[in-house]
Amino acid sequence: MKKLIVFSFLLAPLVLTGQNIQPVLSVTDCVLRNQTFTANGNSQVIDNRPNTVSGRQTGGCSSWTVAYTAPSTVSALSITLQGAPDNAGTPGAYTTLGTAVVGSNPSTTTAQASFQVINGFAAWVRVNLASYAGSGTIQVSVWGSLIFQSTAASSATVSLVSVASAQADASTNTPRVLADSLGNAMTNPAYNFVYNGATWDRQPGDTTGTFVTIAGGTVALSGQQAVTASAVALATNVAKQVCVKALASNLINVFVGPSGITTSTGYLLAPGEGICPSLSNTNLLYVIASTTGASVSWLATR
Repeated sequence: MKKLIVFSFLLAPLVLTGQNIQPVLSVTDCVLRNQTFTANGNSQVIDNRPNTVSGRQTGGCSSWTVAYTAPSTVSALSITLQGAPDNAGTPGAYTTLGTAVVGSNPSTTTAQASFQVINGFAAWVRVNLASYAGSGTIQVSVWGSLIFQSTAASSATVSLVSVASAQADASTNTPRVLADSLGNAMTNPAYNFVYNGATWDRQPGDTTGTFVTIAGGTVALSGQQAVTASAVALATNVAKQVCVKALASNLINVFVGPSGITTSTGYLLAPGEGICPSLSNTNLLYVIASTTGASVSWLATR
């Protein structure tokens, strides 16, 4: 009798899934695989609301790839990636999601096709087959991500703005671009995403899905600095990155850090050790030791 009771509890969820309902998926990678259509209708739904599960970010995807295949017996179709806002834990009204950068959304290509969508955050995401002519099974898969990399062969140079104005615009879901401290152009082959409290936005990036161009340093500077028992700054030079290394011939440790450092608060460099922080000027680094007799060498790029 006990075995029969256990079996009845195990069977219950299997019976429920057979009902005419639309399952909701809640997955870290925002994936729908092998959704099948033989008539007009909707796929399962991705719960894309940002959340943290076991220390991992779930949901929040805003870049999407949709791929599908259809047999030759399907003569016409229209497949749309749709999104809906959250309405007290359930989907609101669905509309066409995001901006297509590869292919089109909706897609009407028969046989097989794929398309990519950016700026496509919605709390709930699904695939809709709005029209269908012919016979046979259409198979659709969807992959969402927090980072978008376009397959389109294009690039653009954008004007950089200050970090203070780099927050995304919540009303239009349009990102603004981060700048480096010197205002130089930089290259970032992927978009980073930040949740602004209402939506996920790309940052840095532009509004069309093309890459931000970022140039590396073109000038290298170097020098050496004697270290004493009083903190002294390195020479003044505009920089992007500064490397400082204690000479291998030193007989004592040296310490490096910001203005006001002491041998008790500085970052210790034993003979031959070094460090390479990203700084806008070499004079932001100070060095000190317990006594005289040691030196450091430094290298900067800008």
